[in-house]
Amino acid sequence: EALRIHVNYNVDGFTWETWSFAGYLLSKTMTGIGYDTTRTLHKILWWGHAFLALGFIAYIPFSRLVHIITTPANLYMANLKPTGTLEPIRDFENAESFGVSKLEEFTWKQIFDSDACTRCGRCQDGCPAYLTGKPLSPKKIVQDIKTHWLERAPIVVAAKQAAKKSGQEPEIPEPEKALVGEVIDLDELWACTNCMYCMENCPVAIEHVPKIVGMRQYKVLMEADFAPELQLTFRNMENNSNPWGIGAHLRGDWAKELGIKTLAEDPNVEYLFYVGCAGSFDDRGKKVSVAFAKILQAAGVSFGILGTEESCCGDSAMRGGNEYLYQAMAQANIEVMNTYGVKKVICTCPHGYNALKKDYPHFGGNYEVYHHTEILAQLISQGKIRMKKAVSGTFTYHDSCFLGRYNNVYDQPRKALSAVPGLRLVEMERKREKSFCCGAGGARMWMEEHGDRINDARAKQAIDAGAEKVAVGCPFCLTMISDGIKAHNKEESMESLDIAEIVW
Repeated sequence: EALRIHVNYNVDGFTWETWSFAGYLLSKTMTGIGYDTTRTLHKILWWGHAFLALGFIAYIPFSRLVHIITTPANLYMANLKPTGTLEPIRDFENAESFGVSKLEEFTWKQIFDSDACTRCGRCQDGCPAYLTGKPLSPKKIVQDIKTHWLERAPIVVAAKQAAKKSGQEPEIPEPEKALVGEVIDLDELWACTNCMYCMENCPVAIEHVPKIVGMRQYKVLMEADFAPELQLTFRNMENNSNPWGIGAHLRGDWAKELGIKTLAEDPNVEYLFYVGCAGSFDDRGKKVSVAFAKILQAAGVSFGILGTEESCCGDSAMRGGNEYLYQAMAQANIEVMNTYGVKKVICTCPHGYNALKKDYPHFGGNYEVYHHTEILAQLISQGKIRMKKAVSGTFTYHDSCFLGRYNNVYDQPRKALSAVPGLRLVEMERKREKSFCCGAGGARMWMEEHGDRINDARAKQAIDAGAEKVAVGCPFCLTMISDGIKAHNKEESMESLDIAEIVW
């Protein structure tokens, strides 16, 4: 550029080159170089740059710089379905296998994800399993799939080309390493809490969780190879439609003294309060159900429950790989809800909330689904409930993964808490989109955890924030944070409460 300007400036006196200030200033140092020499040097450098540029472009597909192509392509082809939705297995009767056991059973987009990965590591920077010493790294899973793909692709292509020449059906040799168990270690596979931090923070829209759930489906449905405690959980769901195995006939007992009608008694209500398993059977969860129901009654909200007709939402079965069990429970719930003409549903559990809102539509269950913190914030803003008593203490709010990252519900819980007089709200370092999981998602609630516990790490973050009480909006989080507080010997000075309890 300096050589070009030097020639033009000296010959034509053209002054617009001053706007190319770097080349223009450098050209000032070339006083004394002859015109012919300048032209020759310019041609050499110009062609040198041209070949370097063309060579660089040709080199891109063979280098890590291929990401300047694959990353925008992956973003363009990103899933447009609701965040965190899992594609169901469509044809159980005729499918020869379930889940993902080999590379070819991933979708082309899932394989393309691995090529778009830039290895930046943002996915593992907040992964609760990775940060508590588990073998799982979302980045490693994606890169291991890519390595396996690069090993597998030439073999498959060669087999297809040979078959094409001979006019026969291709015989694809079996891979030397099994995808599930060797390429992806089982401890990695089962350590995932489905918190979706990896997907939320991936700059290239890679979907880690559906891959993990797909491989879990294969281990559960095809090989029946999964943790013994999860086997008990699934059996309890099958027999009593709840993970604890408590008699299904007791599901509505928590509401007997409150005068709440079931839809069988009165279907003409605005909202169905879908209580869920924790709210119906867990002693701690029942207190939350009672508190929220009393708030609805005080606000004059028209609602009812299903009582014994309610089934488990199936989230733990679905994310634990037992898609068959999940679909059976989901379809049972949908049949009952549609029979009563349910239009609006309130859930106190983010797992049920997410399942009913995003996964049930696959089977004809289309409802307006609300989390109870959304309803609480709405009732407060409309003046339908007023706080009569100040609540003292320093609170912090724990963002549930299935409420926050899955459904973008961050402000409503905080608005409800901020409306409580006397309550001082502080934030933990990891909050909102970068919140830290409690460790119970992805069916981990029902499985043993080895090494440092995720819920202990989260409780420590609440302690470091200077909180005396931890507000939550999820029964799983309520249990896990309470256990974490006990692990730090803080149960006498600190406790975990659901927002409904605080508001009530």
